[in-house]
Amino acid sequence: MKTLTRSKVHEVITLADMAKADSTRASDARLERFIKAMPKEEQIELLALMWMGRDDAVDDPISYEEHVEYARRDGDENAAGYISEKVLMLGEYLRHGLDLLDDPNGIPAK
Repeated sequence: MKTLTRSKVHEVITLADMAKADSTRASDARLERFIKAMPKEEQIELLALMWMGRDDAVDDPISYEEHVEYARRDGDENAAGYISEKVLMLGEYLRHGLDLLDDPNGIPAK
């Protein structure tokens, strides 16, 4: 990750887990506000990490950098809203994405 820090990812995971447990619109809105306040490049990298952790390309895995390129090119203009809509699984997606980043055998080279 170039601009997005692990610390910020962990903050998003914490907010997502709280929103999932609370299941109120106020918790969801807090998560979305936090993501919206992030610089655009961090939102792009968060979206890429979520996609990677979601195993969208499980049959033909792609690198984190390719996910970032795709998110930059084709990501939703409202990335914060799109990401926060995944609140039920967002924490798991991001944790799995971080696990893949830590596993050199888990991500193909670009």
